[in-house]
Amino acid sequence: MPATCAVYNCGSEGERVLPLLAGGEVRIEYVTCVDHDAAIRGGEEYLIEGRGRSGREILMGNDLPPKLKSISTSGLGNSSVLYLNLVLRNGEEGQVAVTVTPEDLELLGNPISKESMFEPTPIAEQ
Repeated sequence: MPATCAVYNCGSEGERVLPLLAGGEVRIEYVTCVDHDAAIRGGEEYLIEGRGRSGREILMGNDLPPKLKSISTSGLGNSSVLYLNLVLRNGEEGQVAVTVTPEDLELLGNPISKESMFEPTPIAEQ
């Protein structure tokens, strides 16, 4: 049985091997269709997510998470709220409101670092 493209919601036959370097060192290969292989190699935005048929799938297009537009806060009353203002991939806007404590704000800052979040995953040499 032929492999299906590793891109979420794509039912096309996987015809190309897309080798990626996780952390710049570990080679992981995904089987993709011709169109998604070309799109990724051409620089289209993608994200590897651990929720797929085989444990990990590639998200692209409208399946990508929303983009962060802005952050605002409100501290009226006896609690504080953090508002994440988002732009959905279909162009609509939305907002998520989360009640936060000072400890929560420290927790939010810990996993966010330029080194771990913004290093692109390179495509490995064939």
